[in-house]
Amino acid sequence: MAQARAIEQLAGYGPVAEQAQRVAEQARRAGDIVRRFTAMTSDYPSERAPVALNDVLRDVVDLFDHALKRARINVVLELIPDLPTVMGDARRLHELAAHLIANALQAMRGRPAPRRLTLQTVAIPETSHVAFEVSDTGLGLSADARAHLFEPFYTTKSVGLGTGLGLFVCLEIAREHRGSLAHVERPGPGATFRVELPERGPDLG
Repeated sequence: MAQARAIEQLAGYGPVAEQAQRVAEQARRAGDIVRRFTAMTSDYPSERAPVALNDVLRDVVDLFDHALKRARINVVLELIPDLPTVMGDARRLHELAAHLIANALQAMRGRPAPRRLTLQTVAIPETSHVAFEVSDTGLGLSADARAHLFEPFYTTKSVGLGTGLGLFVCLEIAREHRGSLAHVERPGPGATFRVELPERGPDLG
């Protein structure tokens, strides 16, 4: 972050300064995610404010931009306009989306092209909820994996590549926001995870 800020100041106005500003901002957000992950068993003050899920997903994709390009993964954003906001902790929702995208990226590693990450948002007016889905074109999940997905320390990844806590943390964050997280069965390769959250009510501001 310090190096990015120094580059931003030295560069003055222009595209280099703008890129440095983005690097510093994403480094700050990544630091928030790491700190929250390592302190998840400690008391952590939760912040509540209106959050636009479309913005959360765009920001997290931007955070993974280099890794996605390096892996030659095509990103498809299907974000509906005017999506109702949710009342929540933006940092926690960034963390949730980051875990799901990191899992999708890992699932597609080494897979033949085309490799595609699809992020979709959905409004559910009949239940006053909104949802977002993260889909990949990886190997998909075995029956055994589906049965243990959200158990802490369960992982299908090779030794050293996963802690088995990612989906467990995602589920906890969804529940903190009075929402849900589920694996969605879809035909074809890959896996899809769907997060549903209650939209911000008029009584919440």
